Amino acid sequence: MEYKKYSLAVGTVLKNGKYDYKITDILSSGSFGITYKVSVALSIENILTTVSFAVKELFLKGCYRAEDGCTVLCPESLESEFKANLKAFFNEAQLLHSLSHLSKNIIHVNEVFECFGTAYYVMEYIEGGNLEEWVTANGPLDENAALNMINKVCDAVEFIHSNNLLHLDIKPSNIMLKHNPEDNKVYPTLVDFGLAKQFDTNGKPYTSVIPKGATDCYAPKEQYADITHFNPAIDVYSLAGTLLFILTGNNPKSAFDIKPQDIIKELGSKTSINTRNAILKAMNPDSDSRTQTARAFRAALMNVADSQIDDNTTLKKDTSVFENRKKYDKRSNHKKKIIIFATSIVVIALACVLLWTNSKEKKDDTTNQNNLIVETSSDSTEVAPDVKNDSLSTNSKVIDEPSVQTQAETHQANMPSDMTIKQESNKNEKLTSPAKADKQKSGNKDKDKSQEPQDISKKSHVTSVESSTNDVYSTKEDNVAMKTPADNNKVNAEESQRREEAEEVLRQHEINNLLK
Repeated sequence: MEYKKYSLAVGTVLKNGKYDYKITDILSSGSFGITYKVSVALSIENILTTVSFAVKELFLKGCYRAEDGCTVLCPESLESEFKANLKAFFNEAQLLHSLSHLSKNIIHVNEVFECFGTAYYVMEYIEGGNLEEWVTANGPLDENAALNMINKVCDAVEFIHSNNLLHLDIKPSNIMLKHNPEDNKVYPTLVDFGLAKQFDTNGKPYTSVIPKGATDCYAPKEQYADITHFNPAIDVYSLAGTLLFILTGNNPKSAFDIKPQDIIKELGSKTSINTRNAILKAMNPDSDSRTQTARAFRAALMNVADSQIDDNTTLKKDTSVFENRKKYDKRSNHKKKIIIFATSIVVIALACVLLWTNSKEKKDDTTNQNNLIVETSSDSTEVAPDVKNDSLSTNSKVIDEPSVQTQAETHQANMPSDMTIKQESNKNEKLTSPAKADKQKSGNKDKDKSQEPQDISKKSHVTSVESSTNDVYSTKEDNVAMKTPADNNKVNAEESQRREEAEEVLRQHEINNLLK
């Protein structure tokens, strides 16, 4: 119903002879009424204060307002129904007035009165909003919090059932969240008894058996037909549907469409098997196979027998869902802080490692450059001794040339030891007798093989010198054999002179070695 189109205007005053209730807001509406927020001025001795209440107005679908915008009028076709509902409305208000002060989980009603051709009853105004709004804004509850919540609602439903009253409109939007200043906790409070039916001790309804309506998703199939007897299982179905909503955040499917697998899929693995089975049994489409009482539903959720439950039984000591949520939020914030702190430490550590790595690389580069400079300096320092030996290596290359003068210079530069002198003497002897020279040459080779290697460089050097010298004198011997006696005497004189020069070179070389 478009309640704003048919509702009383804000600022309208409802008079009951004792208090003047001024409408300040329009809260909600249904097929059988509109609920307003009102304020009333109260005087407590010398102090004047303003208090807010909620007022429910009986307004059937099909009725309308008179020209004054306040008086309720109904067509003739609705007059009988309106009168029946007016009587039921008074009975509802009087029953709630007598019962509400006995339970914290039922809306408290002060009075009921007639005004503008209809009836109104005054009840407490709850500022906390309803359960549907809270779950929509904050998300589903964890299982423990949801069970504690529904446990209190079951307590209220069990209480009204004990007084032969069916609520017939249990749903998340009809469960208000009331703050209790005495213990600073929030309690679920069952409101909106507009569809409620009162029954006698025999289970027969006091009011019309004509169905007054049902809320899809939360009403069982039998509620869409005539309710001819007292059947608490109707409200049990609605309780289970409400628990399903606060566990998942989703409305159940219609009673005509929902299947057990739908419930199992919605709950998933986030709820215990015991809770899942309790909901499945309480939402059984067959009324006779369904959980029959709110007390039995509580027992199934707690996995205990009905006889073990008393009026003060709770699932946990803490029944405040909001304190549980605060603790959860506090734990979540604490975890977030730990994660942020740990992340910061890791980032700082990585930054330090990067800085250290860069500094180390720079240091290594500097060290390598210094080492390169030192090595370059060392190389330049070691060049001088090698230069002295360059003449040796150069002269070694010159040995291969056939010039006699060059061979003499090579002997002067490269014969470092006594062994070389002995070799030279042996070569001189070879000049007088080629056969004897050949024999002596082979003897020298055997002698060289028997000697232990002392200095590889010296040995190779001497060997090269010896080879070159042998080649030279072999050539000279051949020349001597080919020449005449006169030529031979001349050659012998020249050879004697060369031997003397060679001996002088050897003596100089030996002296140089000793000086070194």
